Amino acid sequence: MSEAHLCVDIAGWELAVGDAAAFVTRGHRRGLRLEDEDEAPPGLQINLNGRRCGTLDFSKGAAHSCCIYDKTKEITVSRKDWMHEVWTSHGWDGESRVTRVEFRYKRECLREMGVEEAYAFLDQLPSLWAYSTKQWLRHTLPTTDRNKARWPTSPLWEQVQQATFVGDGVPAVRERKTAGDLLLICQMLAGCSTTASALLTNALPLQDDGTHFLIWFMTWLATYLEQKGISYEDITEAKRLKLGVVVEQAAA
Repeated sequence: MSEAHLCVDIAGWELAVGDAAAFVTRGHRRGLRLEDEDEAPPGLQINLNGRRCGTLDFSKGAAHSCCIYDKTKEITVSRKDWMHEVWTSHGWDGESRVTRVEFRYKRECLREMGVEEAYAFLDQLPSLWAYSTKQWLRHTLPTTDRNKARWPTSPLWEQVQQATFVGDGVPAVRERKTAGDLLLICQMLAGCSTTASALLTNALPLQDDGTHFLIWFMTWLATYLEQKGISYEDITEAKRLKLGVVVEQAAA
């Protein structure tokens, strides 16, 4: 398997720029952004057809990405008029605009999910769709909660999640190679902490194995975050979401 696309078409959903603020995603490849970065999720690129929102691209070009676009408009260019018959057979009224939600998986992502062969891929369709629509990307009902991960899923997106590919599935596990990244980060922390300790020579005991510096740093960090009006937990949760790290559920 080198690449695969899974999609669902939704009648009656007309894309709008305002939809961008309702999405919560783990994608982080940057694209064109809205002027107010707080209103757009990371990695979102918006394309317009005249005054109409034509496409929302999440992590375009990345190993795992999503393209949400006006399929009604696209058909006028691609001339795939036979899609009208498919839609009509599933209740389309012949007039409502149809929006397609299409997830794309490249070789790197498929390998991380354990997908190696085409026939095995067919068995894993439900799990891939569950991962993409429940963990990687959601359209939500925004609240005042600063942690967007807690925003409730919109009824519209629940319909997307319920699309079936040979039965229901639980989200697939995407295992990334993080050991190298963690080692590099720890090496950077070691260098920065010892440099900071040297600069704090007159503020810390000369005989310090790092304990006194860590106590000093945690006090400084608490003050810094309080001034910023943010919490360590919220920052960690946001980065967990961005990196696609899944919290393992403890056995009951």
